[in-house]
Amino acid sequence: MLSRMRRLISPISLLVTVLCAVVAFGMSVLYRDYAVKAAVPLIFLIALIPVAHLSGRLASLVVAINAGFIFAACLFEPYGSLAIRSAADRVEMLVFGVAALGVVHFSPMPEGRRKSSART
Repeated sequence: MLSRMRRLISPISLLVTVLCAVVAFGMSVLYRDYAVKAAVPLIFLIALIPVAHLSGRLASLVVAINAGFIFAACLFEPYGSLAIRSAADRVEMLVFGVAALGVVHFSPMPEGRRKSSART
């Protein structure tokens, strides 16, 4: 059981997750006062695609969940709360969540995991 958990949580996936959380926080703080703040989650979604292809589905799912919480808390008003005041911003976060789940679902499995799951 422990070896299976080690395969699921690799150091590279952990590093990618932390790096993406830092990028999401940085984008949230830098663009919160500009008109482009509504596009920040969708711009981040473009960065989620390589994460899904290189690190796998689990890492990209964790990145998407972390980014959603960070965007809700730091990008949209009221700052510091997970509540989102504007209805348009709530729709933006809903679109981000659905699109992120689509990226996670339709991303291919890494080659090493595909071969091991085919044997079972």
